Amino acid sequence: MTDPHHVLDTSETARPVGMLRPVLWFLLVVSAALNMVTSSIDVGIFVGIGFGLVALACATTLIVHHYRYRRTCATTRYGQGWRSWPRTSGPRR
Repeated sequence: MTDPHHVLDTSETARPVGMLRPVLWFLLVVSAALNMVTSSIDVGIFVGIGFGLVALACATTLIVHHYRYRRTCATTRYGQGWRSWPRTSGPRR
């Protein structure tokens, strides 16, 4: 059983630090824009498909990264996961 008053070390709460998410967001926006441009000027079907696949891969990676690391952060921040978060709205009991 975990101690609710236990203060976690920074090594226990460490999130993956880096440029992965900003780079993925940048690639997602650029590849989606290039997909729209190549589709509208009729450059080639395979060029548009390539940019679309890059956009799909970036979006999928961002979603997987979000779901993989959200539970870790919620658990380390409040100790018991999302159920122990303090309520900020709703009726007081």
